[in-house]
Amino acid sequence: MFRWLLLVLVFVALAFGLLVGVLNPDEVSFDLYWVQGQGPLGALLVAAFAAGGTVMWVLSVLTRWMRLKKRR
Repeated sequence: MFRWLLLVLVFVALAFGLLVGVLNPDEVSFDLYWVQGQGPLGALLVAAFAAGGTVMWVLSVLTRWMRLKKRR
C-alpha cells in the first residue's frame, strides 16, 4: 500500500513540475551573490520550491533530534 501511495505522489510531483514548466517557459535572469545566469521561469520556480522544502525538512529533523537529545 505504501509503495502505491509513494508512486502516486511521485507522479503527482512530476506532473506538477511539468505543468509549471510548460506554463512558464519565459527566460528570466537571476542574480545570487555568487551565481548569475538565465533560465526558464518554470525550472527556477520548481528549484526554489524544492530548496525551500529541503530547508524545512532539515529544520524539522534538527528540531526532532534536539528534542530527543534533551530527553536523554
